[in-house]
Amino acid sequence: MLAIRLMISALAFCGAGISAAVPDGVLIPAGTFLPFFKNTPPSSVRAFYLDRTQVTNAQYLEFLNANPSWKKNSAKRIFADAGYLSAWDGDRIPSNAANSPVTGVSFFSARAYCKWRGKRLPSLAEWEYAAGADPLRPMSDADNERVVAWYSKPSSAPGPVAQRINVHGVYDMHGLVWEWVSDFNSVLLSEESREQGSDKEMFCGGGAMNANNFRNYAAFMRYAFRSSLRSNYTGANLGFRCAADR
Repeated sequence: MLAIRLMISALAFCGAGISAAVPDGVLIPAGTFLPFFKNTPPSSVRAFYLDRTQVTNAQYLEFLNANPSWKKNSAKRIFADAGYLSAWDGDRIPSNAANSPVTGVSFFSARAYCKWRGKRLPSLAEWEYAAGADPLRPMSDADNERVVAWYSKPSSAPGPVAQRINVHGVYDMHGLVWEWVSDFNSVLLSEESREQGSDKEMFCGGGAMNANNFRNYAAFMRYAFRSSLRSNYTGANLGFRCAADR
């Protein structure tokens, strides 16, 4: 039986320079980051554009008006499960939430939105690289404690976007909603691979001692969450933002 697991990158970086703002996005400079597991060489990320904020309910409504097949009562279950846009009243966004991140969206619908805008979903490596906030040093203990505190709270309706900015000029990479990435299920493991012992390097629980930073609880949490996702899954705290090639 095929088990889906996702290797999450640790938030330790050594990049070059501070991002330059561009229309409708931020240019994230090329750089390298330290992968989640030990004995793995630094990985390179090419320069790319990333939206400053998650896609909001108001922005997603524009997409629905232009693409009626993705409306709440029209989307096919093979592409979005029964929780799709569950907070919406038909085609009406939640009250006082126009500027809050859209949630209850599937991977398929998020990808369709980005394509409609002439963009794409960020890759896992791009998202983790940008989420490091400071390309010159690892995530500080203070930041890590704040992120862990957010993960420990019960789910609730997210507030408006643009609450906390990082050094790249990108908002809310931590502390508002989870976000889809293009290769969220990029690591596939089988029972045979576990029998050969590779799960020690791949699985969060078994491989904790092999992590580059065992205090990086935020990465462990993302690892566990994303590994359980299906492409048509939706969640009350799961949204997205778009990226684009330079």
